[in-house]
Amino acid sequence: VGFGMGGWFLSTGIGNNLSGIFAGVVSGEGGMTVESALKGYTFGFWALIGSGVVLFLIAPLINKLMHGVK
Repeated sequence: VGFGMGGWFLSTGIGNNLSGIFAGVVSGEGGMTVESALKGYTFGFWALIGSGVVLFLIAPLINKLMHGVK
């Protein structure tokens, strides 16, 4: 139970850190502008689409490595 809770808190902390980094990049040096917001959120959209495609493509490999576990 403790290991699972540690993983939960670690993933929450990493997610919060990454969201802060992303917000800092999107806001730009001169503050939030329409251009910086559009550029940042467009990059985030394509990054998530790309990671979804990669996960979709490696799903058969992961299922094969599970050796019939359901």
